[in-house]
Amino acid sequence: SAGHLPHHRPFPPLLHARPCTLVARGMADDELLVNIDKAFWPRGVVRGLAPALRSLGDRHGGLVMAAQQTKGNIMVKGPLDQIEASKPELLRLIEEHFPDAPTPEELAPGGGIAVVEEVEELPPPPPVPTPATTPARAPAPTSAAPA
Repeated sequence: SAGHLPHHRPFPPLLHARPCTLVARGMADDELLVNIDKAFWPRGVVRGLAPALRSLGDRHGGLVMAAQQTKGNIMVKGPLDQIEASKPELLRLIEEHFPDAPTPEELAPGGGIAVVEEVEELPPPPPVPTPATTPARAPAPTSAAPA
């Protein structure tokens, strides 16, 4: 037909009839942003990193992984359990492609999880006096009227 490229084929009718099914499936995905300071992004790093991220994502249940150099992060989207499972390999990729960058806190051991440290117990505060424990005061002397 006129105006179409010779190699262009229209989408099958099902995709035209129900595009929301493709959108709805991805709405429950979690997202992890691994921050790497822009100063540590070597020139042209995305060219080698992008296929490695794609391959890693495929090995972990089809995670979407993308290097976002202008934002200084690597975005990972998918089910939380798959994201967690991919973290060790993602860390190795980052160490390979960003050798001078510090370990992103999102991928550090326990990264992304709040760790509550044991705190030395403080002595209990002194008890607050209550009316029952307050010593009774003697009644104030009344001045006697002169006679």
